[in-house]
Amino acid sequence: MRAKLIGRVAAGVEAEVRSSPWSRRILDDPLFFMEQCLRIVPKAGGGVVPFVLNVEQRQFLKIIWRAWVSGKPVRVIVLKARQLGISTVTEAFLYWLASTRKNTTALILAHEAPAVRNVLEMSHRFAMHDGRLEKNEMPLIGGVSREELSFDNPDWRTRAVKRGLGSKIRVAVAENKSAGHSSTLQAFHGSECARWREPEVLTGILNALPFMRETFGVLESTAHGASGMFYDIWADAEAGKNEWTPFFLSWKGRPEYRLPIAEGEVFVRTEDEERLRVEHGLVDEELKWRRAMLASPAFRGADRSPAEVFREQFPLSPAEAFVTSGHSYFDMGQLAEQEIAAGRATFTQGAIVPRGGALPAKLIRGEKPEVDFLVNTAGRLRIWKPPEEGSAYIV
Repeated sequence: MRAKLIGRVAAGVEAEVRSSPWSRRILDDPLFFMEQCLRIVPKAGGGVVPFVLNVEQRQFLKIIWRAWVSGKPVRVIVLKARQLGISTVTEAFLYWLASTRKNTTALILAHEAPAVRNVLEMSHRFAMHDGRLEKNEMPLIGGVSREELSFDNPDWRTRAVKRGLGSKIRVAVAENKSAGHSSTLQAFHGSECARWREPEVLTGILNALPFMRETFGVLESTAHGASGMFYDIWADAEAGKNEWTPFFLSWKGRPEYRLPIAEGEVFVRTEDEERLRVEHGLVDEELKWRRAMLASPAFRGADRSPAEVFREQFPLSPAEAFVTSGHSYFDMGQLAEQEIAAGRATFTQGAIVPRGGALPAKLIRGEKPEVDFLVNTAGRLRIWKPPEEGSAYIV
């Protein structure tokens, strides 16, 4: 592939000499670039097809582009259901950056070696079928390896006068703690971050990615329990405590996640399915697909029910996604729904304070202290329903 790819673009041109309206739009409009120039392999397999973004990909690109054109650093963390195409559109954006701008280094980290190979193959495929080839406007490609795709002049004899862009896309497994430490990055994609075995790798990466305009950082993953680096960054992003923009994608509404209801078929919803219909607006075709998935061996997990595994891989809400891993007596999905309902309920917030400031002394003497509830929005106690005199409570 390396020789074939380099051979096809050895006569490429530099980005700055392009002057046609089509070429200028390629430089300035990533959506136009993706749908004009890039080819992908569809889920069903077969030959490559033009990359036409789906609804979720367009929503994601809109978030990225809004930050980019406003001069802000792009930092987006994505919590998602499986197979929605977020990795594809992220790689397409990185490829657009590296193949249209000078001296841009993009790094992609994935949780395992096969995922790294898939990502690099995607970049190679973009280059092999790039629509700029037909117009003789493809940038020079100087190196294609198992770890890198570089946009340089492959001929060292003419490099002094025709250098190429000097940009590159690098890939690595997230176990490599030195990844990104030796260079300055302009773009970064962390794939399936919740499953990284060495999450501290991210610290070095983010320190190599300057927090300035026209820099790009995306963390995306399905959930993997309510703990760890990805969960913490997501929770802080939702609370507005860090620089990351949270973006959640559920499986609801995707045509491939439906099974048709045959003519004359009577689909009787279970109590849980009726709850999902009311709370999340799922239609019967989606509920039928979900029921089939719950019966599949693909959703059997150690110490977890098929419903818990499904909620982690195909969540309908962030709370549902971060189902606690491992065995639990309680249904964690139901608890997640109750937590959401509790968040919508009204409450009084404040703190319990000793009356007259004598609480410690009375406790030492074994006396029953007198306290008051002081309403305060910074208090650590929330009361949804005041205690009723004469009732028994367990704390």
